[in-house]
Amino acid sequence: MINYREKVKPYSSVNDLKAIYDIDTNWLSQALPFIKIDSQYVEFTYDEELSFRQDKIQRKGDSSKTVIVDLNSADTIELKSIPGIGSFYARQIVELRERYRGFRSFDQLLDLYKVSDETLTLLSEKSTIDTSAVRKIDLNTCTIEELGRHPYLSWKQARIIIAYRDQHDNFTSVKEILRTDVISDSVYLKIAPYLEVK
Repeated sequence: MINYREKVKPYSSVNDLKAIYDIDTNWLSQALPFIKIDSQYVEFTYDEELSFRQDKIQRKGDSSKTVIVDLNSADTIELKSIPGIGSFYARQIVELRERYRGFRSFDQLLDLYKVSDETLTLLSEKSTIDTSAVRKIDLNTCTIEELGRHPYLSWKQARIIIAYRDQHDNFTSVKEILRTDVISDSVYLKIAPYLEVK
């Protein structure tokens, strides 16, 4: 929770806690009555905060030298334009992005190999994430391999989801994967934005 606050963004509401990687939703539902968010952050939405942060960066020095990099579309050359990001981390970011099929939040960068706090801070300050670029998996046409390769699902979960589809016909909504009994609420919150039903 502290990593998310320091490396991604301050909490603006208790709902932000649901975005934390692998948070236990049962624990969260019990903890919510005891959680207080500092009122100075409540007025900011994530998009407003990101816009504010980017404007602040662009105002520093020569604006022509300051470029905000989109982590979901940048190649390794663009990524290396971020101070502190060399060839090693640029490749790691691209490979991690492919595994996820696109980033949805900065806390996914915690999966980078031996990444330092300073590097994560630079990435969050000098980059943005266009979530519309996320490539979704169609539950009604995907294979076990497509589903099982996603970091948020195990091969066992993928096999059971596909078996459920084969037994009950096509899914009518993403939420139906909860009926398989192998997807917890916390896993569902993470994987759902990467799934769709056509």
